[in-house]
Amino acid sequence: MKNISKYGLSPDYIGQDQKELMGMELQDFKSVIEQYIQEKDMVYVVVGDKATPMVEVKKLGKPVVELDVDGNRID
Repeated sequence: MKNISKYGLSPDYIGQDQKELMGMELQDFKSVIEQYIQEKDMVYVVVGDKATPMVEVKKLGKPVVELDVDGNRID
């Protein structure tokens, strides 16, 4: 309701957006990604048990900073 009121959207805007997304081809998604997402500026946040995702995360070749549950850096 907030978005409908704030942005003047139609009551079925979510359904319309979903229909548009389902109708998009892979190249459409790639075009949007290339236009709006700058991977070099992205920060990935991975939450969960360390053992499962860590091997795959390290394959990205990006610096990894581990934090404890309170947000303190683990060295």
